[in-house]
Amino acid sequence: MEDDKNSITVKYRYGNSKPKKTFYFDVAANTVKIFLRGDINMKANDKDADNVNSFNCDFTLVSKYDAAFVITKVILNWPNMSPITINNINKEFEGKGVHSFILDVNEAIDLKKTSSKNKPDIDGTIFFKVKATGETKRYKFYTQSVLTDW
Repeated sequence: MEDDKNSITVKYRYGNSKPKKTFYFDVAANTVKIFLRGDINMKANDKDADNVNSFNCDFTLVSKYDAAFVITKVILNWPNMSPITINNINKEFEGKGVHSFILDVNEAIDLKKTSSKNKPDIDGTIFFKVKATGETKRYKFYTQSVLTDW
C-alpha cells in the first residue's frame, strides 16, 4: 500500500532534466502488537470430583499489524495458586485482525479454585516471537474474564 506518510522522494539533477522517484516503505512491516478480546473460555476434557485433569483454553487474539508471529509459551495465573506454564506451543498467526487461539492444557488443576463461579478472572502472560526477526516479546494480561464449564 502506498502511504504518503511513509515515503521518501529522491530528486536530483541529471543534465538539463530533474528526475525524481518516490520510494514507499512500511514502518510496521515487522511490528507485532497483540491483545486479548472478550472472555477466555475453558472447557474440561477430563475431570473428576476434585480436579480438572485436562482442558482447552479458547482465546480471542487481536493483532494490530500484518506481521506474522508465533506463540511459544503461555502462563496462566489464578490467585493463590501456582502458575500453569504451557511450553513449546509454536502456533503461528499472520495478518491484522481477530484470531482464534485454542490451547490444549494437560495439567491437573483444582476444580473449585479455578471455576469461574469462584474466580471470574485470571492473569497471565503470552510469549510470542516475531517471525521475520526472531525477536521474543510478551503480552501480559490482568483480571481477564474467564468462563469455565466446571
